[in-house]
Amino acid sequence: MTSATNQIKEKMNALRKEAEDAQERADIAEGKVKDLENQLRTKDNDIQSYKNKVALLEQVQNPTPPKH
Repeated sequence: MTSATNQIKEKMNALRKEAEDAQERADIAEGKVKDLENQLRTKDNDIQSYKNKVALLEQVQNPTPPKH
């Protein structure tokens, strides 16, 4: 093989390795995004639950008189 052919093969191998590394980083990032989305969803649910509890406590502390 010629020197030029070897250089092309080396360049192709380097690019392939770079692409594989980039894909691995992307996969890791996607996993982190999914974890963060799940955490956010949990926190949103917690907030809604707390809001409901606060509303119930406010109703107990300040009951509205029955309307006639």
